[in-house]
Amino acid sequence: MSNSGTIMLQFASYTKRMAILFVLLFLSVLSFAQAPVTISQTIEQYNGKSYYLHRVESQQTLYSIAKAYGIPSEALLLENSEARSGIRVHQVLRVPVARTNTGQNPPAMVKPDPVKADEEYDFVYHVAGKSETFRYLSEVYLINERLIRNANPSISEPFNEGDYVLVPITKKDKQPPVTDTRFKRSGYDPYLQPPPKSPVNPPRKELVSTTKIETVSPFDSPINAEAPSKKTIIDDEQPVSPGEVAEVAQKNIHIVKPKETLFNIANYYQLTQAELKAANPGIQDNLKVGQVLKLPEKKQSNANDEAKITSEVDTTVIHKVAKGETLYKISRLYGVGLEELKSLNPGLTQSLSVGQKILIPKKKIVDSFLIHKVENRQKARNLAKDYGITKEDLMAYNPSLGEEVFTNQKVRIPLQKTTGTQPVWPDQKPVQKEKESAPALLDEGETSTSITNNCIADTPDPNKTFKVALMLPLYLEKVPVIKSQTGNDENRLLPLRFLPFYKGFMLAADSLAKSVGLRAEIKVYDIDQSVTKLDAIIDDPWLMKADLIVGPFFSQPFNKMADFALNHGIMIVNPMSQRREIIEQNPFVIKVKPDPTEQFEQVAALIENRYADAKVFIYSSHAYKNSKEVQVLKEVLQQKLPAEVKISNADLSRRLRMNSDLSLSSNVEGKWIDISQLQMNESDETTFNNEITLLSYQQDSLRSFKRNASIARDNIVIAYGEDRVFAMEFLNKLNQLTENLPVKLICLPSWADFDNLFNESLLRLDAHFLNDGYIGYDAMNTTAFIQHYRTTYNTDPDQYSFEGFDIAWYFLKFLKQYGNSSIDCLEKYPMKLLQTHYHFKRPNPESGLENIYWDIYKFENYSTIPIRNAFFYP
Repeated sequence: MSNSGTIMLQFASYTKRMAILFVLLFLSVLSFAQAPVTISQTIEQYNGKSYYLHRVESQQTLYSIAKAYGIPSEALLLENSEARSGIRVHQVLRVPVARTNTGQNPPAMVKPDPVKADEEYDFVYHVAGKSETFRYLSEVYLINERLIRNANPSISEPFNEGDYVLVPITKKDKQPPVTDTRFKRSGYDPYLQPPPKSPVNPPRKELVSTTKIETVSPFDSPINAEAPSKKTIIDDEQPVSPGEVAEVAQKNIHIVKPKETLFNIANYYQLTQAELKAANPGIQDNLKVGQVLKLPEKKQSNANDEAKITSEVDTTVIHKVAKGETLYKISRLYGVGLEELKSLNPGLTQSLSVGQKILIPKKKIVDSFLIHKVENRQKARNLAKDYGITKEDLMAYNPSLGEEVFTNQKVRIPLQKTTGTQPVWPDQKPVQKEKESAPALLDEGETSTSITNNCIADTPDPNKTFKVALMLPLYLEKVPVIKSQTGNDENRLLPLRFLPFYKGFMLAADSLAKSVGLRAEIKVYDIDQSVTKLDAIIDDPWLMKADLIVGPFFSQPFNKMADFALNHGIMIVNPMSQRREIIEQNPFVIKVKPDPTEQFEQVAALIENRYADAKVFIYSSHAYKNSKEVQVLKEVLQQKLPAEVKISNADLSRRLRMNSDLSLSSNVEGKWIDISQLQMNESDETTFNNEITLLSYQQDSLRSFKRNASIARDNIVIAYGEDRVFAMEFLNKLNQLTENLPVKLICLPSWADFDNLFNESLLRLDAHFLNDGYIGYDAMNTTAFIQHYRTTYNTDPDQYSFEGFDIAWYFLKFLKQYGNSSIDCLEKYPMKLLQTHYHFKRPNPESGLENIYWDIYKFENYSTIPIRNAFFYP
């Protein structure tokens, strides 16, 4: 080889060594520059999965975060799609917990070694919690510890969080025989009736009415050989009252379902939380979906228990909420603290409804005041306003009180002694407890308001049987696809989509039959997008004499059915659409979903009632998109809110001093304010202009908000946008400003439908949402409905179940009381239901009726809290 060739080889070798050295040097510098990653202690449940909420710190990278949590970077990007364009300091990332620490994936379900475990058992996988043991699992699943150990020879204890442990359960020869008339896990047939009730179950309450509801339903058609008839008489289902005791769970275990808490589960089984914790050592308050809890055996009641229950009748009274009453005012009226009221009425919140019943403890009042423990820092005058007293009255009982009250501070509230329903004063005798009416899934007094005298209503025949047509998209022609186990998932799921609506509807009808004596013949039609199906039944003579039509669910068949209802004078309900166009020129159409424009006045009432002193900003996603809506919103707010806001100098001085970045003289909303002058004139007030600022995120981003936001009062930001990407970006950027500015966010029109919004940001911004329904799972009526639904259908209700129940309860009850020719009376017939309220109005004499009520709730303590709608309940 020539000398030039040798030199070239040496040079190439030298270049290769230098490149390797440079790469190693770069990686060492990179690793030195990255900040250490601390594993987050905050865990969030989302769509049935657990996530760590990790806040990005300076110099952290996507790679270092993924490595610290033991997951691939791509797994982190799949859960945080916005991170593909880069991550920012203080950004919150969702980190999946399932693969953390162990990195395990769920193993395939295989039989254990026959030498190690008994093949006579079936098995399930248990996802282990931190520090769980074989002994703990044996107590939870009520199985011998040796069998669990034999089934898992390679697992040591205590288990790592996320380990998959094989648990033997019921012996095969002890399982009940599977027949075509029972539900099965494989080949499940939703159209079969539930299995018969076991005779060992405790007896149910006597029916108040033995009225039967006849249904002519496609569910009863002979889909399989064993389905016998086309007509079903529903008479064996019992209504459940909110206080009815639930049946004892099979095998004395309970599997945790979404949104269940330790309190709810203990209340469901009539246990205390202490008893539940004693039966499940190591259990935490933050339960996980799918977690199995062992239920302690109930003790037999004795004479002392019965005496205690009997005496409870004489220790409480029932208060019916009147218009304008708040929980604070009721507390003051009876001399009972808020905490005591809430403990006696589980699920009770500040959001009250007219006619709602609240249990009040009877006790002698010896003091002229009650003690209020402050939950959140607020102005003293606002606390006085909450209790319906003047600030002077509050100061008279609390001479040392300042302009503000602080968290955990105890304040004396003067009591009110009236001539109406009163607390038990020392010189009075206790009032007897009001007797409850017949059991029903919704209490009569809590749901409706009587129709006023100016509405002329018919008095229907009490023995009349109402004809109700229920038009659901059942896709019955696709049922064979379910049974054949073939076809794509979309076709297989179509017949199941709206089945819960039917189930909820029938539960309401059955409960009304037994509580108010409703007689109804309900005929179910399979009507989907196809107009051909509608044409096949539209000449049915029975349909022409119907009193009520519910559906169809899709626009084209509904429009045609609405014309039919107009020609025959039949009320027709649209359960799904928000479009106001469907009620135009047809006075018989009733729309239960509110129009988004109805949000504006309700948002204005919310701000006026809760944040009257705040500075308001309205942000739209684009300059021209939704420009009409935001302009109308601004005009509504200007009519409701004052043009000027006065803040006391004492409060203003305190707020300015809290900001460490401020000098003695500061620019507040365009005014230069000297803090020393404020302190010298604390009894005076400073006036600020209360103009509403309209901004476009596309043009202004958040620069204009930062320049114009107030440091002296709350800033209400109303974000109006229908784009999920805008919502996520706006939320993230606005959250970064909360460290220096007091900000509250109101999300319009339908941000409740957006997922992947970070809960941390929603919490810091005190985010408020408006939705066409809100399910309060802690409410007694909701709990009773869920229990009855589970008992009847062996499954949990979904959103459609609640909607079907609410529609049936409202309109069937209306028919029973006022007949089918009193449609104009619906405007005078508001009602609180399971997942929303109905407040109907007719925009003009030629149009139909629409519900205008929007449910309002906000994020607080990683959960949603309903807020009283001040537009309807001032």
